[in-house]
Amino acid sequence: MKTCETNNPSLKYKFIDSGGAAKRLNRWYGSDIANGFLAIRMEAMRSDVFRVAWVLQKGGFYVDAASEVLGPLSKWVTQGKLTLIKKPHMVKSESVWNGFIYAPTPSHPFLQELWSHQQRILLTRQCEQIWKETGPGLFRDVLKNSAPSIISSISILTTEKFDKFIRFGSSSAFIDTSQHWSKRQARGESLFY
Repeated sequence: MKTCETNNPSLKYKFIDSGGAAKRLNRWYGSDIANGFLAIRMEAMRSDVFRVAWVLQKGGFYVDAASEVLGPLSKWVTQGKLTLIKKPHMVKSESVWNGFIYAPTPSHPFLQELWSHQQRILLTRQCEQIWKETGPGLFRDVLKNSAPSIISSISILTTEKFDKFIRFGSSSAFIDTSQHWSKRQARGESLFY
């Protein structure tokens, strides 16, 4: 985040832990949503959920903290449009990465649709696949089913637009790979407490 801040001095970032996220969710959506959030066992899934809620409520940028922003966001983000990006391995697929979101204003309809799916998961505490139901797979599926008017308000960038401005990271650099959410889910670990 320091690299992002250095290269974008007009921006400020917030570090929000699970308790702070739950307080905000309680204020915005009520205690059932906040309690559902706190019942999520895996940190990656909590992050998937809260990033959508935050940018939906506040607008602005979400950048995955394991990645580095190496230059000004203003050089490559599409001003005035919700901006999403594809990692290099996603270019030939319909997927987009959920580790970067820019919303010029709060309440974008695409984010509202993502949030409606995530709210249902928080209320029912039923989710079988993190990637598909709260992560990039959800982004892909909502994009596929969005109205043309919503699609026209979204800019999806591929690496040639931003490759010198971002270095993708992974939580694997900070935690033992056996503790990565994908490995924990593959072992059958429950997604909720």
